[in-house]
Amino acid sequence: MKLTLTLLSSLLFTFLIINPLGACCWNDNVAPVAICDAHTVVSLSNNGTAKVYATDIDDGSYDNCHIAEYKVRRMVAGYCPPGVADDTQFRPYVEFCCDDVGHSIWVVMRVVDDKGNYNECMAEVTVQDNSTPHITCPPNITVSCGFSFNDDCLYNPYNHTFGTCVGNGGTCLPIIINDPGNTSCYQPYNWGYDGSAGGGCGGNTWINICDVTDYRNACGVGIIKRKFCVEMGYWSEYCYQTITVKDFSHSYYNINWPWDYTADACQYTVDQLDPDEIPSPYNKPTFPGYDAYNHGCTHLAYAHEDLVFTFSDGACKKILRTWTVIDWCKYQPNNPWSDGIWTHVQVIKLMNAHPPSFSNSCADVVVNGYEPYCSGRYQDSPHVEDDCTPIESYTWDWKVDINNDGTYNVSGQGSGQPYIDKVLPDGWHKILWNVCDGCGNCTTCSHKIHVIDKKAPSPVCYYGLSSVVMPLGGMVTIWAKDFNASSSDNCTPNYKLKYSFSSNPYDASRVFTCDDVGTVPVQIWVTDEYGNSDYCTTFIKITDNANTCNGLHQVSGAVTTFTNIGVPHTSAAMAKIMTDQSLDQESETTSDATGHFSLGFGTTQFDRMINLSREGKPLEGISTADVIALKRHINGTERITEPYKLYAADLDGNGRVGANDLLLLRNALLGAYQLPGYAGNLSWVFFGDPCSPGSPADLYNNYCHPGVEIDHNGTFPTAASFKAIKMGDVNGDMVNTAWLLSPRTAGSLELNVVTNDVTGTQDFILSKDANIYGFQMSLKAKGLDLIEGALPVSTSNLAVDMDGVSRISWGQEDAISLKKGTILFSIAHLPSDIALNQLLMQDEESLYPEVYTDNLQNQKLELKAISSGVSEAQFETKVSPNPFSDGTTLTVSIQAGEEFNVTLFNMKGQELFNQKYFAYTDKSEISIGNDLIQSPGIYYYKVISTFGELSGKFVKQ
Repeated sequence: MKLTLTLLSSLLFTFLIINPLGACCWNDNVAPVAICDAHTVVSLSNNGTAKVYATDIDDGSYDNCHIAEYKVRRMVAGYCPPGVADDTQFRPYVEFCCDDVGHSIWVVMRVVDDKGNYNECMAEVTVQDNSTPHITCPPNITVSCGFSFNDDCLYNPYNHTFGTCVGNGGTCLPIIINDPGNTSCYQPYNWGYDGSAGGGCGGNTWINICDVTDYRNACGVGIIKRKFCVEMGYWSEYCYQTITVKDFSHSYYNINWPWDYTADACQYTVDQLDPDEIPSPYNKPTFPGYDAYNHGCTHLAYAHEDLVFTFSDGACKKILRTWTVIDWCKYQPNNPWSDGIWTHVQVIKLMNAHPPSFSNSCADVVVNGYEPYCSGRYQDSPHVEDDCTPIESYTWDWKVDINNDGTYNVSGQGSGQPYIDKVLPDGWHKILWNVCDGCGNCTTCSHKIHVIDKKAPSPVCYYGLSSVVMPLGGMVTIWAKDFNASSSDNCTPNYKLKYSFSSNPYDASRVFTCDDVGTVPVQIWVTDEYGNSDYCTTFIKITDNANTCNGLHQVSGAVTTFTNIGVPHTSAAMAKIMTDQSLDQESETTSDATGHFSLGFGTTQFDRMINLSREGKPLEGISTADVIALKRHINGTERITEPYKLYAADLDGNGRVGANDLLLLRNALLGAYQLPGYAGNLSWVFFGDPCSPGSPADLYNNYCHPGVEIDHNGTFPTAASFKAIKMGDVNGDMVNTAWLLSPRTAGSLELNVVTNDVTGTQDFILSKDANIYGFQMSLKAKGLDLIEGALPVSTSNLAVDMDGVSRISWGQEDAISLKKGTILFSIAHLPSDIALNQLLMQDEESLYPEVYTDNLQNQKLELKAISSGVSEAQFETKVSPNPFSDGTTLTVSIQAGEEFNVTLFNMKGQELFNQKYFAYTDKSEISIGNDLIQSPGIYYYKVISTFGELSGKFVKQ
């Protein structure tokens, strides 16, 4: 047989030829084929070594007959400890140790057949340390309660008190504890050696006390378990050490109980005998020989309970103090035979022999009697002092000898502060006091009591009397007793009571004169036999039926404005000027239609004061014209110079005229004066003549007095005149002909009211050319909207007052020149089912309808409704002449009653004029003059109405 080996590329082929007859290899000289696993990984065991057998490295070695054995050795000897096969001799295995960890170790495997033929191959072995850590704890230990240790002894792995764990082959030290309290073994005692921890190859191990659990009770007895942990890489292990704390002590103690104690009752009270307040050895128990080693597991506590006795064994106070000592570590509350509890009774006494004393002498007492039935209320709390007993510990009693006849009739007793509260009859009496302190020491005090009637009579007067002055001399005499109705006294009989007009009981009568005509208040005094008195207040009404007094002193009065117009319906009141400068009103009258009035008084010793007042309507004399005048003054258009007008304009009363006064005046016209918070002054102000102020300041600083004083010694008849100012009447036009409710007007101005078919509003249209400063009116309707037209009105010019009336007021400093047919303004939501003359209000509570035109003349505002119905209307425009030089006319042909708008433009499209008009006839003419078109050129117009839009051009030369 011929074999042919062909090399293709770089492949290696191995051919195995087997004897087909299966005959034995008697003459085998062929070595086996050795095949090694190129790379082998081995892990060390927990003892730090590992064996790798030759068969572990074999990766399919073979022989033509039979492999007898496998052997392996290191190629280079290792550095393992003795006993580890790390040399270069062939063996069935090779050993590795911790020194080989992390290195690549090359080994040689030899394969031997039955005939001794062999072959070898090399392999790489990587050694790893995957061993787990191990740990052994220190031995369990028993200590007494008195053995001292802290948390560091338990938690710190480096604290050797109870032993520790040593790692990485460190030295384990003996654990020796000297615990004299542990009587179960000789001291000091060796409990063993430290624990140990580590891994197979040592390596980086971390030893810690990872947990401490304290199972001891409140007395310190029990066990403590310490958990030791070791960590190495991803592996960890732990063990427990148990520390037992036991009580080796006995339950018998040497107790020194507090001694019995006697104290001064003046220095101590029962509350002050707390053990902390008493010196040793009287204060509390002590425990000699008690120490931590012998009694470490002891929890001793003591307490006391007091039983207090009064006046016992000659003491003020006797205290039986029972002491109890308990060892809570041994005492069992539910076991009556349990040991660990001891008791003792201590006796404490408080001693004192000094009685209390009255700090004030026992002097006689006078009691003012105010009680009914001729008696007086005796109240007393005598001041008693004691050297140590507090007031609340006193005991006392008293008894009273009524009328001091030797027999005690009433008595009382109590504790604490001594006191008596008793009603006694008038006369002399005797009282005996007895006061004892807290130790039974007593003292007495006796004195007399004199009860004297001091209760004033009870005056009861008639509610007013009436009398007339006599025609002869104008006087009348009245007696005080005439006013007595049913006065009485608790002691004095009624027939012995005295009556007078003052505290002087002899002032029994009084003369009234013409000076007293009217209602005179009087005091009626009632006095009893003991001089006690009281009074009641009533009055007497002195009348002059025969007119005896009025003719004696006549005063003719007059009240006018600063423009000398008489003010009617003004109240004039006359009052007496009393000696204390107070005013005692005596008569009143009212001015007539011309402002005149008359007052009079009789013979008198008092001067008189006359003051005026008027209860007019708040908006009396005030209109939008006043708002316009005030605006022109503030803006400097037309300054107000008259002092009385400036005073009338100062509604906020700060002494100057400003924007706030304008706001108050404007809001008043819109109804704000009806609101509680309105701060403006709309009243009448009066000044007595002579009054010629040079500035408003003269009206503030009493240069002009509000009243007129009449000298009773003067010449009569006499006169008194006043000047009147209505606050808010800035233009001074308050007074009108015959003082009519409707103001005077220079004429009337009619506004045509047309319904706009497009907007549904009512347009108010000027019926003739006019220069308008402002207007006002009131409409009996709510929910209206005021819309701007040629007049720049807004919703701020309209308000609904508390009566549901819409008030409209608008005005400005300068007039606006408007042409006939101009739409001044529009109002939305006017009721369509009510006639205009019914909507327009003209009563005294509303804004009178008027408009202010040239020179601020007020004209009555009249409204006229015009129908806007249109059918087959014509709409045309024409400018003539065109061209023009001085002026031209734009004629608009449209149905009467229609509205239209005219706009003029220049060639640049700039708007020169824009105005809305109302057609009163079928043809309306609009004049275009040099005031609108000033420069020559071409201009355009546009007219817009409900019928459409028309435009055209015109030329100015």
